[in-house]
Amino acid sequence: FLLSRQHEDGSFREDFKYFSRSGSSILFTSSVLLALQKQATPNTVAKNKAYPEFDKLVSQLRSVAKQENDEIWWTEDVQNGSPQDVEITSYALLALMALKADKPESAISTVRWLLAQRNIHGDFESSQKTVVGLTALIEFAEKWGYQLNAWEVSISNEDISERLVACNLLTQTVNFPLDTKRLEEANPSFGIQTTLKSGSLSSKMELVVCVEFVERSTNASNMAVMEVSLPSGYSADKSSFKRIRDVEGVGSVDTKNEDSVVIVYFESLAKNESKCIPVEAYRTLEVTNLKPSIVVIYDNYGRKATEYYQLELELGDFKGT
Repeated sequence: FLLSRQHEDGSFREDFKYFSRSGSSILFTSSVLLALQKQATPNTVAKNKAYPEFDKLVSQLRSVAKQENDEIWWTEDVQNGSPQDVEITSYALLALMALKADKPESAISTVRWLLAQRNIHGDFESSQKTVVGLTALIEFAEKWGYQLNAWEVSISNEDISERLVACNLLTQTVNFPLDTKRLEEANPSFGIQTTLKSGSLSSKMELVVCVEFVERSTNASNMAVMEVSLPSGYSADKSSFKRIRDVEGVGSVDTKNEDSVVIVYFESLAKNESKCIPVEAYRTLEVTNLKPSIVVIYDNYGRKATEYYQLELELGDFKGT
């Protein structure tokens, strides 16, 4: 079935809207080819077109790789890196191994970079990256063998000796100054602006959150999720959710943590096109000295932005309410 849907140029396309970074059928074709990788039926069209330019394509692929120290990877943004780097590098490694154009000593530099991108659970930051990344790592292990790496380290100092046996696990802790109030993304992919409507005190809070996609390298985001944390003592007014759903591009609205966080799902956000979301909440507990509340928006490719807003309440605001 899949091969019957392949076009003459070797690509696969479907008649639906793509939310991928590429905005085309490139990612879709890559995903289909990944599924076809182990099948026995030869991909005649792709072979006929690719093999005559084999050396040229491999040379081009290697020429755009980035190398630092003992790591090699591929990226869209040479200066700042890209959320797509794991997928791009994984596909590049798979391609070189499939074409038998890579040797273990050069491939290990790419494997080393991929391993460094995993989190403490062993996966990557999204399902798509995890599937492609682990596929490349497994293919490498099957192709050139794999042995469990265990390190045995002995530390001695004069008459004191310690013996440590560990297996590929490292925890890094970063301590921030105690007066650190907030951390900002170096290159946020989204813009967030919060406005508390006048009269947003005491029993009811009315907040307007305007978000837009500002990344330079593409014209629209993937499916995006915005989470608006409410101040302590406030719960979301679910009866107002219809106003949120009426905003063009909003797919659905939900809450979590006992209605203290409002979650808005966007189908996509176009570049520099602001979407303003009205968030209403009722006071359920009398809490003073409120700390800043957080608004975060993110998509499946690791792009995100964070903003804070402050609801100022004093004890006198509760009188007569």
